[in-house]
Amino acid sequence: MRQSGQVKITAAGQDSAPAIVEAGEVTTFAELRGRSAILTKDWPQRPLVFMEAVNSRACVELYFACLANGFPVFLMPAMPAALLDPLVGRYDPNVLVTFPGGQRMIEIRHNKKLDLHARLSVILSTSGSTGSPKLVKLSARNIESNASSICDYLGITAADRAITSLPFSYSYGMSVVNSHWHAGGSVLINQASPIEPRFWSNFVAGGACSFAGVPYTFEMLARQQSWAASPGLRYVTQAGGRLSPDLVRRMAELGQRHGWDFIVMYGQTEASPRMAYLPPRLALDHPDCVGRAIPGGSLSLVDEHGRTIDGVNTPGELRYSGPNVMMGYASAVEDLARDETPDYLATGDLAVRTDEELFRIIGRASRLAKPFGIRVDLDDLERRTGEFLPAPLCVADDSLIVVASTQPPPPDLRQRLASELHLPTSAIQLILLDSVPLLPSGKTDYQGLLERGRAASAKELGHDPGERPSSSLRHYMQLAWSMGLQILGLRRAGWQSVEEIFTTFLPGSQAIGPQASFSTLASDSLAYVQVSIALEDYLGRLPEGWEDMAVASLEELRPEPSVF
Repeated sequence: MRQSGQVKITAAGQDSAPAIVEAGEVTTFAELRGRSAILTKDWPQRPLVFMEAVNSRACVELYFACLANGFPVFLMPAMPAALLDPLVGRYDPNVLVTFPGGQRMIEIRHNKKLDLHARLSVILSTSGSTGSPKLVKLSARNIESNASSICDYLGITAADRAITSLPFSYSYGMSVVNSHWHAGGSVLINQASPIEPRFWSNFVAGGACSFAGVPYTFEMLARQQSWAASPGLRYVTQAGGRLSPDLVRRMAELGQRHGWDFIVMYGQTEASPRMAYLPPRLALDHPDCVGRAIPGGSLSLVDEHGRTIDGVNTPGELRYSGPNVMMGYASAVEDLARDETPDYLATGDLAVRTDEELFRIIGRASRLAKPFGIRVDLDDLERRTGEFLPAPLCVADDSLIVVASTQPPPPDLRQRLASELHLPTSAIQLILLDSVPLLPSGKTDYQGLLERGRAASAKELGHDPGERPSSSLRHYMQLAWSMGLQILGLRRAGWQSVEEIFTTFLPGSQAIGPQASFSTLASDSLAYVQVSIALEDYLGRLPEGWEDMAVASLEELRPEPSVF
């Protein structure tokens, strides 16, 4: 009999079907079940598992084992010991799984029976966690219902195969695996980004039919479109932040020309994670909308007093209800014993309902910001920076975080915050105030602080303070580029070597030798963009196939310095 914490992974009769494909090797669902029993035979009874989530068969098959056995598993992003150790100390997991050098290492820490809720299945950090120990608790029902809804509106079948194009620790990346397994389909394991040529070689060779991307993925893919004609491509999904309406329309048109669908989606980790989708047939006419609620869920709008808004084009806070809404948050192991499922999920987004019964996001209703898709709780950030500054004020938009105070900040605060938030240093601006700026109402003038931060950022980046980036990618590229520039009145490169560039943007890699290449080092889409921009600045051009070139070979392409 299935336990309440166990996830029903596939329909009956799928044992002989492929579940995972990696480098041409196929693993069936039956083989996964057999390996699950072997891998976990010496584990404690219903352990709490902390697992570093990487895109590899060794990781995904262990995830399968946890779902099938009802073992609550925290899918951890890769993190330094300084962040991991306090989390392990706070939650005291029975089993810790890491992948040093790509090899699976399973550590059984203890056999104590922890008090874990019977329905608890998956634990995730919120997208772009700011280092807070607060985690999202998802039940087996949450996982199953959301996977079923995604299969419904995307039309996923047992014949479909998705390629991994996002980090597995990210709820969006996890949901791709969940939904395809739910339909009896398969997952093609891949470590490359959709903006790398080898991704598309893997896609075609592995027989994939879909991939998922976040906004900067499509900003980059729009620059060259040969990928759009890839054989077998059936649909493309986008989530993880707002994509400009113009780019939504361009992707939809590209899909029409080549015979695939482009589906905009909206969600949060707390919803396991999907809440809404825009049917592909509506993308051309309504590219600014997130669409309608997923099957089994419902969206509503409320005013500032919590009253339901039934009319069209009337702004209100967007709420979501459905069986995929989380069991609540956890800040310590004791919280894992409780089911604190809310009646609804307050998204923190302001939206309107259109005449076509679609929803369009128009802003944020709370003190949450998502610069580059990294979710930051500004109130939490103010509390934490309060350790270093008196009464700090924090404000942000989709490309910049501003921290202001009436006292000079410590010299390393900017770097410290960038590291904790997983953002470029130049995405943080520290502002020294003579006094706190106030509105006529007496409230803090956060918009004024943001404008001051933008002006400081513009000056640092070397462009007109009044100029606003035309897209998130443009500002992102400027930020990534600026990490290697010295502002000396003129903008000129500050990189000393290719090795320095790799070490800067791939800090988790082992020693980088002259024969190492980007493709041989642990990397992701963010690192690909950063390294490619820095190399183009350092070399004066970006060589074709640079990802597979050795550090020494790239260094030989450095032009002789000019005298000016």
